[in-house]
Amino acid sequence: MPVMAVAPGVSRLEKLTHTHAVKLSPPTGVSVEECVLAVGEIVGHGSVKSVSRMNSAVVVFVDSTEKADELVVAGVVINDELTPVFPLSNPVKKVIVSNVSPFFKNDLLLRELSRHRRVVSPMRHVVSFRRQVSMVLNDSKEELKLALRFRVEEFDYTVYVTTDSLKCFGCGEEGYVIRSCPNNVEARRQVDPADSAAR
Repeated sequence: MPVMAVAPGVSRLEKLTHTHAVKLSPPTGVSVEECVLAVGEIVGHGSVKSVSRMNSAVVVFVDSTEKADELVVAGVVINDELTPVFPLSNPVKKVIVSNVSPFFKNDLLLRELSRHRRVVSPMRHVVSFRRQVSMVLNDSKEELKLALRFRVEEFDYTVYVTTDSLKCFGCGEEGYVIRSCPNNVEARRQVDPADSAAR
């Protein structure tokens, strides 16, 4: 692992950035020291460079971004309880799962979503065939655009997963979905059979 190079007259702490930091919300009554010890068990105690309580969370700076990423993936165990660890600049995004029939179990969807990215909230119904969940993406600019296929009771279903913006699965443009895509006349005909019958 690369060691952080420091210019003369610049402290090692001044070279740290938000990408070196993680945030955890320990169980009630847990001290900052207990959090630091748990973090040190994962990345080595000498790697912990700075720590502070921030409201009910504890923010820890470590000496490399790789170690910060390792903490996010692993989490920490405090008082025999697994405590999730998040990046300080949290790339959590609201993710919309659409075309979901009412009989789809949330567990089935969450299990499949967790294969792609880290799920950090329970699944919620938004409107009839849409559900919402929060996920940690690799960075704040990353967008999810997935089509997941499921076989339920001998029928095949396709569920669409996107970050919280309307984006066409056909042309990739934002602001509309595939059924109203101006570049896809065939999709519009399937949505409005009366329109196609009139032609």
